[in-house]
Amino acid sequence: MRNRILGVAALVSLWVSAASAQPAPTPLGAGDAPATAVAEAATSDQTAANVQGSIESSLGPYGDPFGLRAYLRTRGIEYSLTYIGETLGNPTGGARRGAIYEGRLDLQIDADLNKLAGWQGAAFHTNFYQIHGTGLSRYYVNNLDVVSGIEALPSTRLYELWIEQKLLDGKAALRVGQLAADTEFFVSQTASVFVNSTFGWPDFTAANLPSGGPAYPLATPGARVKLTPTDQISVLVGLFNGDPAGAGRTDNAFDPQRRNRTGTNFRVNDPPLLMLEGAYAYNIRPGAIAESGTVKLGYFHHFGRFDDLRFDDTGRPLADPSTSGIARRFRGNDGFYGILDQTIYREAADRTQGASVFLR
Repeated sequence: MRNRILGVAALVSLWVSAASAQPAPTPLGAGDAPATAVAEAATSDQTAANVQGSIESSLGPYGDPFGLRAYLRTRGIEYSLTYIGETLGNPTGGARRGAIYEGRLDLQIDADLNKLAGWQGAAFHTNFYQIHGTGLSRYYVNNLDVVSGIEALPSTRLYELWIEQKLLDGKAALRVGQLAADTEFFVSQTASVFVNSTFGWPDFTAANLPSGGPAYPLATPGARVKLTPTDQISVLVGLFNGDPAGAGRTDNAFDPQRRNRTGTNFRVNDPPLLMLEGAYAYNIRPGAIAESGTVKLGYFHHFGRFDDLRFDDTGRPLADPSTSGIARRFRGNDGFYGILDQTIYREAADRTQGASVFLR
């Protein structure tokens, strides 16, 4: 059944520090933000082009009430509020016709622990979501890929909460805490600017991993190592608790967002999920003739056990009337992926502006 989805989305960044209001620097390569990105989103769950400014500069003295932001900044603490609001409608197809409004307020707090506590090379990050409104997919379309990347059940929840330690002169970084895999893995800078969730955490993880895997709106305890031996090469290795919400039971809700309503389950006893990703950024050197691009290759392995969707434990199809009804069990779940981001045009006056394409 074909659908036509109509919508308007807006993203407003509130009270962002003065430093954030400056133009974004040219990306440095695979170890930071690959130079492919022209309108780069911070993570795969961010549904609009990255806001490189703030309304703070337009508020005059109200941009920093009581000088609190400036005071905290000198001590290494930054905070920001970002609001995304959107109206979407389903005029044909789906389960029924209708329109919705949904929004997400994101509070982020970052701390330079060297400035704050003398902890060299360490940083702290956390963010909280206040999600409200009605999801178009859940109530009107009933499709596998939710129409919007911010769609989730209304709740106020903790998302990420971690400490990162840089090592080897910044060429390695260890991050430990509550993590979401989709903030770093599977991210295409070009694809991330689209509203539809298809362009973030993909089907073959969201539909096949327990509770959809560690991705918006569910993070989970884990550890991540990032290696950046050069400005062209980066390697990510992540080990996550394999089920951010826990298995459904007869006495609790089927939906994983209801089983982990506030993001504070902090589960550590489920079979783990291992993720690996390597990235190579090319043509990023000054004076390069061709336009820059980034290629990423990734792999994941979940160490749990999974039901066969076709055959029972005797080898008969599950659709056969004589089936035992007990699915054959497999050990582990694996997947491979590749991403290509390629810049095809840049403005001569501003190299951060232009156009790019992607393949995933």
